[in-house]
Amino acid sequence: MVRLIERIVRRHIKDCDCLPFNDGEHIIYVNDKVRYFKETEEGVETMCKAMDDLREEVRIENARKMLANGKFSLDDVVECSGLPLEKVKELAENKTA
Repeated sequence: MVRLIERIVRRHIKDCDCLPFNDGEHIIYVNDKVRYFKETEEGVETMCKAMDDLREEVRIENARKMLANGKFSLDDVVECSGLPLEKVKELAENKTA
């Protein structure tokens, strides 16, 4: 979770290194960005979207590992990953391509 927040904050302050901050100003700037993600509607929506994307990435990665293992049926992968059957079939086809 902390890594995700750091990644999102870095994305939004990617130009920070170019700005003439001293250490105290940089901390205030980062705190303002964190507050934005926690306390504003737009920030919370951004964070929720990022979490949803992260969960989807994890599901896909787990499904890929299960398919690569070769010991799991498509139904097993669907059940364990939470992905729809169509997505698992697509991943299975891309694995062999």
